[in-house]
Amino acid sequence: MAHPKRKALVDSLLSQLKPLSIGIAWDEKNNIWDTCRRAWMLFDIKADWHLVIQDDVILCNNFVAKVIELINNHCGNNNIFSLYLGNREKFRKDVNRLRLKGGLIVKKNIHHEIALIFPTNKIIEMINYCDSLNPIDDKVINRFVTQNNLDVFIPLPTLINHRNNIDSLHTLNKSQMSIRKSIWFDNGN
Repeated sequence: MAHPKRKALVDSLLSQLKPLSIGIAWDEKNNIWDTCRRAWMLFDIKADWHLVIQDDVILCNNFVAKVIELINNHCGNNNIFSLYLGNREKFRKDVNRLRLKGGLIVKKNIHHEIALIFPTNKIIEMINYCDSLNPIDDKVINRFVTQNNLDVFIPLPTLINHRNNIDSLHTLNKSQMSIRKSIWFDNGN
């Protein structure tokens, strides 16, 4: 998902995502759900998984290899992966438990839509469900996840961080800038 104002960020991301097959859903109508929906519909029907990331992310080192490893190690048919977890107090207990060794936490909610991986066999069902609710943003995906009792796997440290030095392009984001960063990011250290 990308906004034309952030073309330079997109160019940088494209180089970091090689050798993945990449499509870009550009914001055309200043409508989050429209852009999100088109990004999900770019999935390859021959692929098992589809990743949608937003243009204001920071990728960890060796991002592609780590995503492939994550999927290979936890590839249940209904698993959803969220590659980011914000710096919020409610997540500290889970994070502190894994602080020394890393690992996964499993939630029943998507807490952030900045970088998600879905099995491709769930995408059309998710899109149809979300469309039926006439959404304005991508938070509606969480309703699909909870309605279908799907597990959301979040790797710790996270594979994505949020670029904190740029303003949100929409008025729906009311997060404080301090929250718009990963609680524990895999920065290669």
